[in-house]
Amino acid sequence: MKSSGWSIRTLPPMAGAAAVVPPKAALLHHQRAPRHFRASAAFLAILTWTFCSSTLVMYNKFVLHAMNFHFPLFVTMLHCFGVSASLYVASSWFRLFERPQKMKSFPSLVKKMVPISLLFAVATVMRNYAFISLPISTIQVANSSSPALVYVFSCIARLDRISTKMAVAVSGISAGVGLSAASAMRKTRASPAGTSLLLGGLILEATRGILLKKMLLNSIDVDGVGTLGLLFVSSTMSFIFLAGPVALIEAKQVFSVLRSSPVPLLPLLAGNVCFAICLNFASFNFLNTCSVTTTSITAVLKDCALFFVSLVVLQGGSSYFPLSDVGVAGYSLSIFSTLMYIKLRRDASASALHLASALPSASASALPASSTEESDGHTTLKNGSEASWTGKA
Repeated sequence: MKSSGWSIRTLPPMAGAAAVVPPKAALLHHQRAPRHFRASAAFLAILTWTFCSSTLVMYNKFVLHAMNFHFPLFVTMLHCFGVSASLYVASSWFRLFERPQKMKSFPSLVKKMVPISLLFAVATVMRNYAFISLPISTIQVANSSSPALVYVFSCIARLDRISTKMAVAVSGISAGVGLSAASAMRKTRASPAGTSLLLGGLILEATRGILLKKMLLNSIDVDGVGTLGLLFVSSTMSFIFLAGPVALIEAKQVFSVLRSSPVPLLPLLAGNVCFAICLNFASFNFLNTCSVTTTSITAVLKDCALFFVSLVVLQGGSSYFPLSDVGVAGYSLSIFSTLMYIKLRRDASASALHLASALPSASASALPASSTEESDGHTTLKNGSEASWTGKA
């Protein structure tokens, strides 16, 4: 089938409200997707990702600790290989999507995906080395800074608008999670090298999320490829980048453990890969539906909940649970800030939808130069930018 498309040339900015008219594609999107449908899609994406992520975390703990298979880089590389192989089968056998290699835009796509995949590989190596020398509570305290860090990066990349209320809400979530995790910290000294590696990994992972979100929002990058195609390219390249560190660090020990283990580990690893495939699909759907900041907040709150649940289980019950006044204050602050964040997102979504529906059709047909970035139903309007769309016949 031929590709028939239309593009919008940049027009001079207009004065007043007409200068922020959304493109026609954004209007059609808002008209076809009711607000409650978009909210349900976002909630379903969050719920699916949280379930898959929590399940994989518990499965990883079982494989890495209970089965004494202490090779996190090898397990992560297996995850990437499993996702890439499953998408190859879905493309070749079931024709669910066209493989990016057959497209003319494939060389350009690879160039843009190289830094994203490389950031993932480097961040994975840095965080895994940090986990060796740091206690869990210290890791959780450091991870609590992720929402605030991602929000700052999102504002710099113009994926979010700078808002004092939003900054207060996101900072409150980070501070609350940090306080609640710090309340359970043992009197152990954290390694400065491990802390530096962990913080560096968080910065790289936040940068990767921003770049990936911008690709998902850029119709030129995603056109004809789709999220499955991007996931296929990303997982394949991440597997390639992780293969080197695994070969240098863990390969010999992995094969030795697999041969000498009294328990068959290959079926356990195969099941672990299956859960990882589900999580990667859910992650891309989550990031495609919601903003990077929302993704980061959900991840931190999920990790915090799992952390305290694990403390209850390991301590033998709630009577031994070390929840201090600081922990209660932290939990309260994070819950209040999360509710504030949700309200601000919904208000921004409602105002953007009202602006789009109130515009006359004549203004929509004029199509001035502006572009939209949608996250959580929140549309950010930017003047003076060039927009183009291509429709497949």
